[in-house]
Amino acid sequence: FYFINIPFLILIAFLIGIARIFFELSLSSLFPIVIPPDKRLSANANLQVISSVGEISGPGIAGFIINIIGATSSLLINAATFFLSAIFIAKLPIEAKDRKSNISNQKESFFDGFHELLSRPVLMGIILVGAISNFAFMAVQSVYFIITLKLFGFNTLIASSLLIFSGIGSLVGNISARWLHNFFSVKFLMLFSIILMIIGSTIMLFARGPIWITSTLISIGYFLWGLCLGLFNIYSATYRQKIVPPEVMGKLVGAARTLIYGVMPLGALSGGLIVDFFGSRYVFLFNCLINLISLVILYFSLRKVDKILL
Repeated sequence: FYFINIPFLILIAFLIGIARIFFELSLSSLFPIVIPPDKRLSANANLQVISSVGEISGPGIAGFIINIIGATSSLLINAATFFLSAIFIAKLPIEAKDRKSNISNQKESFFDGFHELLSRPVLMGIILVGAISNFAFMAVQSVYFIITLKLFGFNTLIASSLLIFSGIGSLVGNISARWLHNFFSVKFLMLFSIILMIIGSTIMLFARGPIWITSTLISIGYFLWGLCLGLFNIYSATYRQKIVPPEVMGKLVGAARTLIYGVMPLGALSGGLIVDFFGSRYVFLFNCLINLISLVILYFSLRKVDKILL
């Protein structure tokens, strides 16, 4: 692997990013076709559980494999998992008529996805909340190690270990989403999930004292963030799949992801500017304020419907 260098890695990362976009858009389009409406909440929860388990166990398994066979050789195992995934996807029970109905008109514009979003105000509000929350999250995440190492005095091991609580929170949210749906309305649960994000940010904002106290508070904050994301992503995805026809799902999801992921670099930039000009702790205050805005947007968006059925 003597030919592996920085430009090569950049090229590979670029190609993987493009492949991921195609995969996620295709998944969003095929999901309503493959999964019956009454099974979508459970299916979304199962997908999120698998994702959370991967986020928690993946880094540890990767470190174990790298220690045994080396970093470059371990990439072959990663490639093999993608190959197996492709085989399983090829075996999906999709009929020819479903494939034809899912082919988009080539004359359609990129902006058609945004028109579809704007024609559904409730869904547009939910997507905006996702984008705003991502913006606020990246403001903290981009300066996380600066904050934890300099402000709280953590070492690298402690700072890295605390990030796992986000995955644990997400896993708990994914597992409990179906159970909570039996007792509470979807509107309440979506609002409650954003409130959890705000509570987590507030806990981090007031984290002070010895390392064992601050590390505990930061881990609780990340756990609540993960719990918020686990619940909100499942309910919002299931609602989108219920109201959006499969034939327009791809372009609508493309527009939604443009908004949700497009703001992340701006969030990272904002986090750096806040730390430089105001101080490390203010980035948590910024996160709280931004998520309060998203809570208001979500509240007024959900007021437009009496009840959300999944």
